[in-house]
Amino acid sequence: MNERSEQHLARLKSETVEDMDTKYRRGNLEHSNDLQDMDALQLIDEAISEATDQIVYLRTLRDKLVGQP
Repeated sequence: MNERSEQHLARLKSETVEDMDTKYRRGNLEHSNDLQDMDALQLIDEAISEATDQIVYLRTLRDKLVGQP
């Protein structure tokens, strides 16, 4: 890879680790429990909720980029 790509990858990795740390800690406080204590059904439900949020955010951003209200 060229230097520009290496720098881009390094920035993405650094930001991802920082974001993950923040989100994990916030979720731990909000749910008042350890993620590892959730049963399989709770984990699936939380993952579905996160995926739904992501779709809403991406569609809203797309609407903004193409000028839809």
